[in-house]
Amino acid sequence: AALGGVSEPLVESAWQSAQLQTGQAPSALCSEEIYTLAAPVSAEGVLYLGRLDPVWQPLELELVQVVASQAALALQSVRRFADQQQTLELHRQAHHQLQLWVERLGHLLEASRVLGSSQDEETLLDRFQQLVETLIPHAHGAILQDERLRLSWPTSGGWGEGLAVLARAVTQPLLIDD
Repeated sequence: AALGGVSEPLVESAWQSAQLQTGQAPSALCSEEIYTLAAPVSAEGVLYLGRLDPVWQPLELELVQVVASQAALALQSVRRFADQQQTLELHRQAHHQLQLWVERLGHLLEASRVLGSSQDEETLLDRFQQLVETLIPHAHGAILQDERLRLSWPTSGGWGEGLAVLARAVTQPLLIDD
């Protein structure tokens, strides 16, 4: 394992063996350190320590192993938490999309009821316009039928003469929306 671009045999040995390793020679990572140790932190990495003091005591080695184990658990916990947060966000987004579709389906059901309840063509066209405005975001809309413009919204501004020309050219009923 290369740390900071420097290869350290003690770290490599600890990583490969998954066992705490100690050494008593100058380190490639810090030339002043005489007594070094490397403790694997599960599959997360290696804890490296060095000092000038005498050999590592058994209690110190035990403490390093406990700290390395706790660090491994903490790192794994952080990753699991991040994964759970990401999954939760995906569920929130899916729930939001589902809510939108339920709302749209509700509008469609209501529209079917409303559109089916009228026999008057003008009332039907008004309800149809309201339905389209409710379900589909847009700035302008029109219903072209029988070579004429039947309904255009909004009434102010709008599409001008171009829409009337299109209405005369169309032979089939047509709904235009932008």
